[in-house]
Amino acid sequence: MGLSGIVSEEIKSSTMKGEISRKSFSLAMAIPSLLMLLIGLALTFADPDRLLAMKLAPSALILAGMQVMFVCGGVILLALGLLIHATGRLVKKSE
Repeated sequence: MGLSGIVSEEIKSSTMKGEISRKSFSLAMAIPSLLMLLIGLALTFADPDRLLAMKLAPSALILAGMQVMFVCGGVILLALGLLIHATGRLVKKSE
């Protein structure tokens, strides 16, 4: 037995079409993801001993986790932002 939603399907559909087609919606994902990716790459290519000496991370394991988190998170969010941007352009063309 399905539950009916508070918001009608028509309103959900028109709201999503309106948001996806806006450039700012995809940029809201793409710009922070680029920043995350840059931080991850900076952590990856920096000298780990120097970063540990600055107490950026308490151990090399946590530093490696930070690298993975920033690089993977940045790549995934950037891909989503670009996908939403491309989808928004397709939605605009179909209207």
